[in-house]
Amino acid sequence: MPLNTLLLGPRLIKSDRIIRRSKLVLRKIHRLWHQLTDLILAYSNEKVFDEGTDLIDLYNSLVKDVVTRVNPLKYSLITVNASRQFTDLEEAIRFLETAKGRLAGKQDATFICQIAQAEKKL
Repeated sequence: MPLNTLLLGPRLIKSDRIIRRSKLVLRKIHRLWHQLTDLILAYSNEKVFDEGTDLIDLYNSLVKDVVTRVNPLKYSLITVNASRQFTDLEEAIRFLETAKGRLAGKQDATFICQIAQAEKKL
């Protein structure tokens, strides 16, 4: 038996349990971010949000700050959905450009924002 086990005894075992529990909690949190992203994407796809500013408010208060925790493609789709609430097309294009900057290095997600910008310009 290793010396640490003999000296620390139950504390070492308890420490191992804490580490395993922490890993489980982290997995759970990761899964919750995935579920939250799916819910927000489904929510933002609803036609009721074609008017108003509810999606923009939700985006500014929650979504834009979690870009590193969520799937980049889903993030860009939520961003595009939120951009449809802008009444001024130039403002919507700037909004998409800002989001595209947050997605640096995520080529597919960046393309989605670029395509949405092009659609707004047409």
